[in-house]
Amino acid sequence: MKKKDELRTAGFVCFGILTCLAAALTHFLTQPDTSKDFELVGQPFFEEFTSATQAKSLEVAALDPEGAGLKQFSVAERDGLWRIPSHYDYPAEAADRLATTATSVMGIERESLVGRLESDHERFGVVDPLGDEARDPESTGKRITIRDKDSEALVDFIVGKEAGDVVIPMAERAIQDAATQKYYYIRRPDEPQTYKVRLNVDISTRFADWIDPDLLKLNKSDLRTIDIDNYELQEQSVGGRQQVFKVPGDKLNFSRADGMGSWELDGLKEETEELEISRINEITNVLDQMKIVGVRPKFKYKDQQLVTADLELNSDPELRKNPREFNQAMGRLLNELTGRGFAILEDPDPVLISTFGSMRIGTTEGVAYVLNFGKAVEGDEKAIEIGSSEPSKDETTESAEDNESDSSADGDPASDADTDAAESDADEETDSKNRYLMIRVLFDDSLLGDRPVKPIEPLKPAEPEGYLPPPAEEPAETEQEANEDADEEAEDAAPVPEERTDRDPAFVAYDEELKTYEQLMTEYNLNMTRYEDELKTFEAKVEKGKKRVAELNERFGDWYYVIAADNLNSLQSKRADVVKMKEPPENPDDDAAGVSTERPDISFEMPEIDLTAPPDEDANSQTEQKESPDPKDGSGEKPNTDTPTESADESSGEASDSESAKKKGDDG
Repeated sequence: MKKKDELRTAGFVCFGILTCLAAALTHFLTQPDTSKDFELVGQPFFEEFTSATQAKSLEVAALDPEGAGLKQFSVAERDGLWRIPSHYDYPAEAADRLATTATSVMGIERESLVGRLESDHERFGVVDPLGDEARDPESTGKRITIRDKDSEALVDFIVGKEAGDVVIPMAERAIQDAATQKYYYIRRPDEPQTYKVRLNVDISTRFADWIDPDLLKLNKSDLRTIDIDNYELQEQSVGGRQQVFKVPGDKLNFSRADGMGSWELDGLKEETEELEISRINEITNVLDQMKIVGVRPKFKYKDQQLVTADLELNSDPELRKNPREFNQAMGRLLNELTGRGFAILEDPDPVLISTFGSMRIGTTEGVAYVLNFGKAVEGDEKAIEIGSSEPSKDETTESAEDNESDSSADGDPASDADTDAAESDADEETDSKNRYLMIRVLFDDSLLGDRPVKPIEPLKPAEPEGYLPPPAEEPAETEQEANEDADEEAEDAAPVPEERTDRDPAFVAYDEELKTYEQLMTEYNLNMTRYEDELKTFEAKVEKGKKRVAELNERFGDWYYVIAADNLNSLQSKRADVVKMKEPPENPDDDAAGVSTERPDISFEMPEIDLTAPPDEDANSQTEQKESPDPKDGSGEKPNTDTPTESADESSGEASDSESAKKKGDDG
């Protein structure tokens, strides 16, 4: 029995040894060829990609770090224009970003091998975002694919975590930017090996990074008028049908003479009111810096807009060949407008109204922007940018069938209005939500200033019948001619013709009128030259403004935009937001500070003197006694110049008597 147990134990040991040997053999046989892995070090990832001009499309895929799932973004060249297929083919206005990206990844090499197994992918953050194993944004990388005109992949790799800064030798720092050089973990999707690679690339899946986010493309210094209409919409039942009505609200009309002048508000009571300049500056800053948050395509019928920028129906007769289809298309357009928060009313001319009012701004270029603010838009970043969901294949097929039956727009997602149904039901009272914005652009030459006025040519006076011009005046003789003729003056002097005095007075009057006319013609010619120059300048502005309007309508015409709520909060200002009461003037008698403002009374009474009254003898005698000098002090007498003439004569006599008395005294 004991021997049997020993044999059994020995069998187990042998089996274990064989199992270990088999596992070791399996591990050895399944290990990658290490030598082959290291042979790839220093080799380019994609040898055939040698020029950035080969790139005709870019695709970026990544997991949303906020847990919103897979984010995909693409840019492609179509008919010579760069567009964003993931966002309804919106123009990629920052298309040079693709060339920069393509150049940054062209020729990158496998610098050093850091992992050879799939189990290393999570550690280095190079899990394929398009693979089934992609769940954690931290371990999943960005997959970047660049394709050529035949949709063949020129570049296809996964960028993982940062692997540290690049240490550039001192000798190379003069020609390389050390601040932008970093190492990343990178691998190809069809290879398990992970490499550390020096890379300087900024790959973004954000819509705003691939477009020109400056929505209106204007400078606040060019603003000339701002008109804000804070009306509201109300629905009422009329004849069993719900109709929308416009309820008037605050209207603000700002203007200034030019882009540098001060803003004025119609109806401002300058005696008691003044503008809140900080709020006006806030409005102009928002208009200058308004950004695009999302876009939606407008419905088209036979690849054309049914309504023009000035709210007139498209006049192309091709659109009305089938009245039934045309009416169906118009119904679809109106439903789409309602879903976004807009409507067209006949008032009596067509008027576009919107849920949150409107605004019109004019620039010194003659460009008038009309902004209509619609319903709220909610959701995550993707829902705000392109809608809450993308149309499925079934929806696309159904849309195509609808296009065949009612000639709806080619390539426009018919289900887009449905995808935003949740947004349309949002609580409109919440100010913190994004909003739809519809933009129309018109040309208004009154924004350019007054058109130059052609000067009026003066009328030439009528020449009287039988008119005889005045006699011609002989030219003045020069000094040399006078000297030469001096000797012959007496002998050869010609008789001076007598001046004609028999001309008709009508001829003389005509001569004066003709002289005035010639002066007016000189002034007219100068004004005409000035007018032609000013008119040429004005017409050049008109041409430039109309061209600008056409460019902007081409940009805005096909789209509804989504803007951030804080923009709307600033733009929908009411009168109370922009007008404040003036401070009352300070009272000079106000001694609230405790300091007396009273001055000491230094006035005194002056005796009244009536110079017209006759002199009083008693007063004169008293005055003489008071003012006459003592005869003994020997001083001279000062004559009184303040008394009238009669008093002076009497005083003269008294003075003579005094002098006689003085003389007698001296003799005694």
